[in-house]
Amino acid sequence: MKILIVEDDELQRILLRKIIEKHYRCEIFEARNGIEGLRVVEDSQPDLIFLDIWMPILNGLNMLIRMKEKNLLGSVSVVVLSAITNREIAAQIIALGVNDFLLKPLKNDQVLERISKVIENIKNKNQVITAE
Repeated sequence: MKILIVEDDELQRILLRKIIEKHYRCEIFEARNGIEGLRVVEDSQPDLIFLDIWMPILNGLNMLIRMKEKNLLGSVSVVVLSAITNREIAAQIIALGVNDFLLKPLKNDQVLERISKVIENIKNKNQVITAE
């Protein structure tokens, strides 16, 4: 499994990475902004993206819009990270097909629950494919 963390706050990236590494063996990629995140998505095709909304250079919402334009959203699960709840932004994000939201500060059990859901979805897709 491949996980991408797109977050401008280095401490948040480190925290998320440590939570994941403690419980899962997977490839973890990091990006500090949406531009770097798009490159990683195109090059590495992650299964799951933890995406901060408020970042410099290219924010999370605009990264999602660009991913949709490039047809990169269909095969990846996206969990949005945000400290701010804004209904208008949330509605835009949901319309783009985001799978879930996590409010900051992050809690270990919430992060692990999201990863577990993605792993289960991947297993279910693989079972459907092999059953045919």
